Amino acid sequence: MVGIDSVYYGGDRRDLYARFAPLLLKSGKLDLISSRDQVLGLGELPEAADKMLKGQIRGRYVVDTSK
Repeated sequence: MVGIDSVYYGGDRRDLYARFAPLLLKSGKLDLISSRDQVLGLGELPEAADKMLKGQIRGRYVVDTSK
């Protein structure tokens, strides 16, 4: 995982993001988290988990327990 741990940074966090954003944009790493959210029902979860483990899907997935 790639991220910025700004919890213990004593300065303005925007400085960190301004510094690292170009690197993340250039590398394409933000594409992994910036895509559209997907909503899954519980029945779809096993198939989605299998695809996640194989690296076949991207983005954020939300499990709707009412589906």
